[in-house]
Parts: sequence; structure tokens; C-alpha cells
Amino acid sequence: MLSALIAINVLGILLEVGFAAFCVVCGLYFISEVVEERTRLFKQVIVTTTWVVIACHALVWLFDGLSLLRIAFSLACQAVYSLHLSTFPLTNTEGFTFLATCVLVITNHFSWFLYFIDHHYATAEVVSFFVVCVWLVPLLYLVSLSSTSNQLPTLQTTPTAATRSKRSGLLKSWFGALLGKSDATPLPSPADGGVASSSKLA
Repeated sequence: MLSALIAINVLGILLEVGFAAFCVVCGLYFISEVVEERTRLFKQVIVTTTWVVIACHALVWLFDGLSLLRIAFSLACQAVYSLHLSTFPLTNTEGFTFLATCVLVITNHFSWFLYFIDHHYATAEVVSFFVVCVWLVPLLYLVSLSSTSNQLPTLQTTPTAATRSKRSGLLKSWFGALLGKSDATPLPSPADGGVASSSKLA
């Protein structure tokens, strides 16, 4: 039997999911902009968070008896994620470390997903475990790393305020490409330079 309430319920759920996804994207975009100005501080945040996540893995194994094999794999994933710190905040999106990180994030997620299907825990506990132990550190890297392809060539060995302002976060650049926006500042053409020079001479 058809029901208008069922149709409204489905529409409401779709709208809720859409608004929630939009809010998450906007929040991540804002965080990526803030991180560009606080790179060193955010690096320390990532290091501290990584150690906290490692401690959480040890605690859930010690007190809750979660799979030791999966715990070890998750810790190995954290070690691979930490390889990004050597070049932080830059990363080569075509390099081995970045590609391995993407594969390990997905593998670790499905590994724990299958585990919790066979071992029943409260939904809130499972969601909290995924947020803290599986998703948190990769998400911090995602909003803070910058692609090396976004860097302007420079002869300076130390970044200045001008060069830092040209750096675009990896997540921010992806969103910019999705929205058809670019952070690149166009260089003045010779014609513009000539006009400017002639106006100064005048």
C-alpha cells in the first residue's frame, strides 16, 4: 500500500544525509585552510594523536581482547602513515608512500568491518572505535598534506611568507578542482607590463 509518509520519510533521510555530507566537506575545507597557516603546530598534533591511537589499540587488546592480528596490522598502518612526516606537509601523490597509505586505509577499514560483523558489540562502541582508531589519523593527514605538484618552483631553500601562501592543501586542491576553482595567481602578461610601464613614464 502506498503511503505519503513513507515517501516523505525517504526524502527526509536523503536530505539529512546530503546536508550532513555538505557540512563535513565544508568543515574539512575550513580546517585545511587553517592548517596552511599552522603547519608546525599541526605536525605536533598528528604525532601526539598517532601515539594516542597506538595506546588505544593496546588498551582494546588488553582489556577487550580484540584480535591481536588486526591490532598488529593497524599498528603497521600507523607506521606507514608516519612516513609522511619526513616530508610534511609535502607529499608526492604518485609516490609509493601515498599510494600505500590509500590502500592500507581501505584495507584496515574492511578488516575491522568484517571483524565486528562476526563479533557483536554495541553500535556506539563500534563507531567510536572506527573514528578514533581507524579514521582519525588518516583524516588528519588528508587535511594537512600538500601535493608537490601545487608548489611553485623557487630557488629559496627556506619557505617565506610568499611561498607559503602559494601552497595549497591536498584536500583543498581536490575540492577546488571539483568546484572548478584554482588557487593559482595568473602572472602579468608582457602587454600588461608594457601598459604599466608606459603609464609610469607618462
